[in-house]
Amino acid sequence: HGATIGDLSGNFTQNYAQSTSGNAYGGAIYNYQSAIGDITGNFTGNYVQSTSGQANGGVIHNQGTSTSAVASIITSINGNFDGNYAISGGRASGGAINNNNYSEITNGINGNFTNNYVKNSGLARGGAISNVGKISSITAKTSDGFKGNYAESSGTGAMGGALFNQCVTSEHGQIDSITSNFTNNYAYATSASGYAYGGAIYNKVASAVIGNVRGDFTNNYAIATGSGAAQGGAIYNNHAQITLTDSNFTGNAATTAGGAIYNTGTANIIANGANVIFSNNKTGVTPVLDAEGKITGVTGGVANDIHNTGTLNLKAADGKSITFGGTITDAATPTGTINIGNQGSETDYTGTVNFNNTVTQNALNIASGTVNVGASNLKIKNGVSNAGTINLGAGTLSSGITNYDSTNGVINLTENINVDSSIENNTLNIGGHTLTLQDDAALNLIGFTNNNGSLIASGNGKLDTINLGDYTGTGTLAYAIDVALATTSADMINANSGSAGEIALASNAVNITSGTTNLFSKVMISNSVLIMWISVQNN
Repeated sequence: HGATIGDLSGNFTQNYAQSTSGNAYGGAIYNYQSAIGDITGNFTGNYVQSTSGQANGGVIHNQGTSTSAVASIITSINGNFDGNYAISGGRASGGAINNNNYSEITNGINGNFTNNYVKNSGLARGGAISNVGKISSITAKTSDGFKGNYAESSGTGAMGGALFNQCVTSEHGQIDSITSNFTNNYAYATSASGYAYGGAIYNKVASAVIGNVRGDFTNNYAIATGSGAAQGGAIYNNHAQITLTDSNFTGNAATTAGGAIYNTGTANIIANGANVIFSNNKTGVTPVLDAEGKITGVTGGVANDIHNTGTLNLKAADGKSITFGGTITDAATPTGTINIGNQGSETDYTGTVNFNNTVTQNALNIASGTVNVGASNLKIKNGVSNAGTINLGAGTLSSGITNYDSTNGVINLTENINVDSSIENNTLNIGGHTLTLQDDAALNLIGFTNNNGSLIASGNGKLDTINLGDYTGTGTLAYAIDVALATTSADMINANSGSAGEIALASNAVNITSGTTNLFSKVMISNSVLIMWISVQNN
């Protein structure tokens, strides 16, 4: 308490702290309300163990106090950590380092963390590092970074296979930056109802912030064998904030939700210096175990990249892209929001976001850039706001698309598409593809362009008034309509002046829904460019 140690240099091997009845802290170093300078060395096979109490910090435990707000400070830590662990019958935190509340590592950690773990019958937190204090930075020495670390619990749950970060007070649970890959880390719950959160990173509580992570996440897992939830194969971000820059997510998996990322807070995904790719991430998997009961892989599952009920900000710089191969899911009643492109005064994020699978959210806001939707569905409860460019591939658009902040957006069809929604105040380019309006569809456009495409409004159970705005036609627009002879009414297509081209009924394009009276229906382009009347008689 109140002591000061200067720099420490040397290797720390197979040191331990052990208790059979109480708590155990710091297998090699225990810093309590004191200060240590730079710690330099390699750390191998150190451990902390408690039979019934807490076991914190297999190598280093850094502890301030909440009662008098006395900080415990380590200037920096430099070295590699391999095979260190914390085992307890209660709570175990930090297989290598436990940085507790009111504790700081001011100049950061520089090193690799491999094969460290926490294991217990209660709560297991942070296979390599547990932080509820402040760490300025974590920087890996090589591409190994965080590799083969795990948190395993046979009781309540496991959180953060490599890294656990949580806010206890408003100023703690902060890591300014991480530069490291995360590979083959996992959180594993083996009890009947235990949970597993964050195969690589667990980040929780509103004031918990991980400032910027640069590195790839590969084959990290959140696995629960019982009825408990297992969420966030790579990252579990619960009402907290995290920023990920130029990070790829490959082969991560969770038993329940969020193959790569489970987010209820704010997650920023940025492609700035490189493209970002999500591939082969899954949920609903079964673990593969080795002879020692360690997870070596997974089988089965379905493609899922992110489960988002919070806010997901996707930002791709000019010429860069963010690509999702799996689904993005939401709660049964969607609450999540995806924002794409520039925010506030930003101007740099005009790149591309590619959705190659179904996206289900409460809201999708596109402020800038290009969004490509492949053979997939957009299912957005409260619609899409668009000021960029959306390229729609085959699938069903189950959400409305409106303009964003009174800025005109552009929607391009790259394949045939079904629309069960409204498209408002955008310019729609269908090319030579077919746009089919389903039950809840409506078109109120600024502009419409066509190149031998088709507009199908028939057979959707209602009569539509379709406003195309400024019409530009090349070749023929083939269209199909519903006709209700009983009420002498039909689908109507309106357009402003423009380059008309030719508009013609498609083959077998009139669907007579009721009645026996003759009907005249029309397609009209104003300013005398084109007026076409169609006489439909019931014979």
